[in-house]
Amino acid sequence: MQVKFRIACCIGLVSLSGLLVQLLPRESYRLLRIATDRFGGGDASISPDGKVMVISSRRTGNWELWLYNIQAARWTQLTHNPADDFEAEFSPDGKRLAFTSTRTGHKDIWLLSINSGQETRLTFSEYDSEYPAWSPDGTRIVYTSGPWGARDFFIVPAAGGSARRITRESGRAGACSFEPGGDSLICHRYDPGSGNLFRIWIDSGELNPLTAGKAWDYKPNESPDGQWIAFSRSDEGPAGIWLIPHGGGRSQRLTGTAADDRWPFWAGNGRLFFHRVVNRGTFIKMLDRRSGEVRVLVGPKEAPLQASLDSRSERLVYCSQTSQGRVLKILDLVTGNSRTLDTGAGEATFPRWSPDGKNIAFVRRSDTRWNLAITDVESSYLLPLTDSIPGLHGMDGPIDWSPDGSTLLFHADTQPFEANIYTVDVRSRNVTAVTKGAWFDESPSWRPDGSGILFMSTRGGNFTWSLMQLTLGDRSMRALAGPDWVEKNFPRMSSQGFAVWSQYEENGNEFLTERSPRGDIRVWRAAGASAQWPSYSGDGRAIVFTEMDHNVEYWLATNLFSAGSPLLTQEPARTSTTGNRESLKDSRSTSASIGGRSPTVMYRR
Repeated sequence: MQVKFRIACCIGLVSLSGLLVQLLPRESYRLLRIATDRFGGGDASISPDGKVMVISSRRTGNWELWLYNIQAARWTQLTHNPADDFEAEFSPDGKRLAFTSTRTGHKDIWLLSINSGQETRLTFSEYDSEYPAWSPDGTRIVYTSGPWGARDFFIVPAAGGSARRITRESGRAGACSFEPGGDSLICHRYDPGSGNLFRIWIDSGELNPLTAGKAWDYKPNESPDGQWIAFSRSDEGPAGIWLIPHGGGRSQRLTGTAADDRWPFWAGNGRLFFHRVVNRGTFIKMLDRRSGEVRVLVGPKEAPLQASLDSRSERLVYCSQTSQGRVLKILDLVTGNSRTLDTGAGEATFPRWSPDGKNIAFVRRSDTRWNLAITDVESSYLLPLTDSIPGLHGMDGPIDWSPDGSTLLFHADTQPFEANIYTVDVRSRNVTAVTKGAWFDESPSWRPDGSGILFMSTRGGNFTWSLMQLTLGDRSMRALAGPDWVEKNFPRMSSQGFAVWSQYEENGNEFLTERSPRGDIRVWRAAGASAQWPSYSGDGRAIVFTEMDHNVEYWLATNLFSAGSPLLTQEPARTSTTGNRESLKDSRSTSASIGGRSPTVMYRR
């Protein structure tokens, strides 16, 4: 299909470097936000001349490639296909794009000529192929392919032809980019149970580790002068942009906010492009299931996140994003009075009332990871539940009390992109696995009668999502919805047997979706198009949920090694306050990152 865009429209534009000279002091470190897209995906790259960037966006329904002219602040749609197109990267001459597309029924690597609009399929594997990156001379493309858990890195000629496997052993391969010399790659993979960076020599397949540890290091990209490797790092929290010297050594953090900073690309030496995923709570609302009316409980000043009603629907506990981090608050719905809970050191999130209304369970960030804890509402007595239990990670997610109040249900990561469901006994603190397997099971909740649980899972295979119900007695399991490529987030069940969850539509909107005991599906559009974390009232007549504001922002860090740069102080950059004030005014501490490592949703990949 011909693309309604010609590269000639960019001729004569002021270069990005010239633009920045006009806007910012040349010799000081700055952050400049280039653009924002509420429908943006989890990928973006910038052209070699710095004039345009390419992203994936759902603004027309499915994922398509869009070009953004930085000087003119103008968007142009590049691909027009009912399938999903994403993960585009410019060729070194800026005339072509390599991208990932599902137009053959699974992921393949394609090429797009920006001038002519010609699209060419480059890979023909029976398995998903993704994460394309160009060689410095533009003649080769590296990508990742193979069955999940046994993937490899391949190189294919950009002119077409047979692909060659680079890795000696298959495994949990991530993504690669070429080094400036063209004879080696900088890659990441998850075989050790976390994300680690390494160098791989193309001729021999020899590996040289660059980072190690429990943090998730991913999407590395080396500077044109071969001195620095930029990458994303997440350590049980939002990702930031980090740098490490070419030969390895001490990693240094460039950015660190309450949002996720991901996928760095170099735009010349000393300039670094990346995208930032920002999810901010705007309202906590209550939907009356009989009348369809929606009532606001908490407003945007609190930047609210997850919430839970007590059994009498008289008190609301919710997470609020403050300048000091995430805290828990209780709102008396009768009097309107509120107070902040004492949850000890660290941030607190995902609160849940106990069935008797005396305690609140929540997830608390310690120095090294997230853990479950309980606080007594009256005395503020704090009981840690999982701090002393090794091997649990990635617990930043929804939790639920058993109907008798004896156990808590939660999920924890077991391997990269794999998680199981667990219970912890609130008295003995014993942890028991409820599900096992090489799947991603998350967002668990109890059936009101305690006979089983609901959770979201990839058990349908091929990276699809299902809403699963597990009966504990006979261990039988069935799908209430799916499998398909639509996430069924944060399921809960009412005492009458209705199940509610938030579900993405093709245009990226997230609506409350409810299933009746007979299997009928209803979408609550009155609740709005950005609803998350639904929860029933005790009598099942109302649904409490949070309205979210999702945005993907595109940023450029300039003069990385000049005055004011976090790289010079060797201290982590906690906020982005050194950047252009006007550009940064709404990316401060009111942003919040949503946990989880989804292999499907673009902006959570």
